[in-house]
Amino acid sequence: MSVEAKQLETLNDKNTIVIIPDVQLEHKVVMEWLKQNAPKTLKEGRVFTELDTNTLTRGTSIMAVFHDPDYNLVEYVTNNAGNTVHVPRKQAELKDEIIVTQPVKLDDSNWALDPDRPMRATRPNTNKFLNQLNATLMPKRMEYCDKGEKKPSLMKLEPM
Repeated sequence: MSVEAKQLETLNDKNTIVIIPDVQLEHKVVMEWLKQNAPKTLKEGRVFTELDTNTLTRGTSIMAVFHDPDYNLVEYVTNNAGNTVHVPRKQAELKDEIIVTQPVKLDDSNWALDPDRPMRATRPNTNKFLNQLNATLMPKRMEYCDKGEKKPSLMKLEPM
């Protein structure tokens, strides 16, 4: 997958939060890709494996970076003993399989406004925002990882 210059520009913008998978091998591959292509995101601490919806602010953009699940991260080979083992593929092969989603910006269209208290801080319209975000994430999705809480707010990037 080729990443457009505009996507890289938005990825490096200080108002963009980058969500990546926390699965070990995929996490490592994505972190290497970010080091090479968007080091500013790492330097500024804007890369997360979890998204806390309670900390989102208006004007923030959310993007995800992950490895295309249609391609294996490992190759299966037979060793000298005749056993099949998996060997991680080389980073150079994997870099073209990275997916960078289009940004979803938290603006007035997906923000819950409170007409009774205009001076009070408001919060994102979570349902609308998540629908927009999940539409860009296919074949992955954001899913709450703190489902037992009264008001879940932590989300992770998960396969469909």
